[in-house]
Order: sequence, then structure tokens, then C-alpha cells
Amino acid sequence: MSTEPQTQLAAPTGMAELATLTDEQIAEREAAIVRAAEAKKRLVKAAMHLLYPTDFVAMGDGMYLEGKGAMRLAGVGLKLSEPVYQVEKFGEDYFVECMVEADWPACGQVICEIGTCNTRDKFWNSDKERSEINQLRERAEGNEALARRMLLGHIKKKAYMNAVSRAVTGVMGIRGLTNAELAEAGFTPETAGAQVKYKGKKSTKKSTGALETVDVAGLLGLADDSEVSVRAKLLSAEITDGGTKYIIGDVSHKANLMSKKTDPLPEWCVGGAAVFFPQVKASLYQGRTYYWVNATPEQVTDGS
Repeated sequence: MSTEPQTQLAAPTGMAELATLTDEQIAEREAAIVRAAEAKKRLVKAAMHLLYPTDFVAMGDGMYLEGKGAMRLAGVGLKLSEPVYQVEKFGEDYFVECMVEADWPACGQVICEIGTCNTRDKFWNSDKERSEINQLRERAEGNEALARRMLLGHIKKKAYMNAVSRAVTGVMGIRGLTNAELAEAGFTPETAGAQVKYKGKKSTKKSTGALETVDVAGLLGLADDSEVSVRAKLLSAEITDGGTKYIIGDVSHKANLMSKKTDPLPEWCVGGAAVFFPQVKASLYQGRTYYWVNATPEQVTDGS
């Protein structure tokens, strides 16, 4: 038998006190924990009434709460720290990391989160004529480095809002809620402020080869990424630097259709003509829907 002194195993920090609790004391603490958890659930449920459906972005199979909505949720007594930024430069581009702490004194919880963004993000770099980077290039008179530097302010704000969203949803315990759980609170992908679709997740619905034909009112009500045929009155058409712009509709409903083609307009393509667009696609970008013409329009004659 060994005569070496036996090492005593100490209870983890904080556990030693728990080991001395009586059954009555444990029961009291259990009740307090359950009551606190229930109180937090009720507070969170009440706070959700501060949100608007457009505060969410439908991303693939989930929903993401944007920073503007998270800022409203913070109004129930959350304290947000001043942001701490770290900016790195790679060539002419910038990468921003923003750290924000959310403190919820009522629940005794604090969480620190990081949001990021960069000047190469596709959100800013569309090839569309009025995309953010193209507008800044115009202001910078073609100076790419200056345009990227001017974009830095937008990038820092986006990184901050991302950090706020993560910190607030984290401290409130609502990050990662399923669509079904959000639907119970009245928020669904259909009512979200924007729809983000990922490449590779294609619909399994097979096309019949024929697109539904709608009027201008039907066109304006389309969801992102929808494709239809459009029959309407042509108000005007013109060739621009970025392509052809068609304005269709009437006094009550108007829509701008855009085509990247710059072919000469046919003689019949004048204001007042009835026109048929075989294929028009709705595309949501930065909260605004654009309508793109993917085929040459056709003149509609009586009886056609």
C-alpha cells in the first residue's frame, strides 16, 4: 500500500458552495431560475411588437434581423457600447471589423459580438448603372482608389449594424429562430423587407416554357426573381448610356423597364403604342425592385 499522501480533488470554483445547499435551498433556486426564464420569455415576446416585418431579410431558409430592427429592440432596456473598429487595407480595398457589447441589466446578461464588411462585398458592387460603387466612381471622376475610400464610411456603418444585430439577438436569445417560430410573432419570408437567394439553391419547379402575361399592376406586385410577360401601353422609350429604358403604364400605374441592349428603336416604338414584352424579370437590389427586359418587345395590334 502506498504511503504517498492522497491529493484531495477540489470542487470547481463556485461548485463548493452549491454542494452545501440543502434540498429546500436548491428548490428555491430552481424556482427562481424557472421564474427568471419565464420573465425573460415574456419580455422578449413583448419586445417583438417593436419590430416591423421589413426589419427582416429572408436569407435562404432563414430570416435575418437587420440592424435597424435590432436598434428598436434595444429600446426595452438594453445598453449598447460604443463601437470599436479595426480597419485593414488590402490594395485599394478595405476590410472592417466592428465590435459591440450589448448589456441587458434586467436579465443580468452581457454579450459581445463582431460584425464585418468589406468594399468588395457584392452588396455594393453590382454592375448596374446606379450601384453604389458606380455612383462613387462618378463622383471620384474615375479614381478607383478614391471611390473605394469614399465607400469606407458605408462599410463601417454596415459592419456596425451587423454587430448590433448579432449582439442584440444574442443577448435576447432570439438568434436562429425558425421561420415557424417567427411566423407565430407575425413575421414571414413573404413580408420581409428583402429576399436574398443563394446560387446553387435552384427551384425544383419545372418551367412549362410559357410565362404568365400580366399588366403593369401585376408587374409591380411581383416578388424578387420572378419572370413574366408584360402587355401594356408604352409611354416612352429611349436609348441611354446603360441601355434602353422603357416606361409603360398609365396615370395610376407606371413602371420603368430596362434593357442592356442599345439597338435602334423601331419606328412603332413611340408613346401610345400597345406593346408586349415576352420576358421581364423582377430583381430586388438595396430595397428597390428593378425590371429587366430580356427579349425584344413586340408591337400589339388590334385583335392580337
